[in-house]
Amino acid sequence: MIKQVIHIILFLTILGQAKAQFIDYQIEQGDVRSNIVVIKTDPTLFFYGQIPGFGEYRLSTEIALAYKSSIQIGLSLNTKSLLMLLQEVGEDTLNTSSFSAKGARFQLTYKYYPFGKHISAPEGFFVGPHISYSFVNLHYKNTSPKYSDYRVNYFNVALLFGYQFIFNEKFVIEVFQGLGYRDNRMWNSYTENQEGDKLNYDLELTLIPGDLKIYFGANFGINF
Repeated sequence: MIKQVIHIILFLTILGQAKAQFIDYQIEQGDVRSNIVVIKTDPTLFFYGQIPGFGEYRLSTEIALAYKSSIQIGLSLNTKSLLMLLQEVGEDTLNTSSFSAKGARFQLTYKYYPFGKHISAPEGFFVGPHISYSFVNLHYKNTSPKYSDYRVNYFNVALLFGYQFIFNEKFVIEVFQGLGYRDNRMWNSYTENQEGDKLNYDLELTLIPGDLKIYFGANFGINF
């Protein structure tokens, strides 16, 4: 918990510097885009999200600051994936109707575009710090209360880099990678360890154990 607080404080410090940039480099810099807000998502996560086996229904907003920088905020609903829901409509061979799943994910990223065509973001190569907190609560129906409730938490801090394309001043494709720290844990109704059992895996990284976090992904959206 102390590590997470320290990471959050460091991240907020970086965001404070980004705000100072916004004050220092106002519109007088010249070449400023008129479209500076991007709404985007990743539809592949509807079928398989960050937490393995579950869907993540995400909506992210990127808001340009002054001088080639932006802030991106992502909110997600973590619940049954579209694959699970299709199973329930059909024969439900995986018995996914036997449990409920509810959760959320919160993400915050500061992005700097050093080689951007415009003083205001968001287009071109970018790099910046990223923080993410994700959880899902599972409840199994018609089972003993001792074994019915589970909770999975994912906490990640990373440095991301990638490229954002804007086509016809409207359509956006973002691709990215990154490295960082992860703290993935699981609790259940009979776990004695209040800090939860550490999980050394996630969707992006299933072969290498430990605290190393590897990001790779894409988003698709519209520029306003």
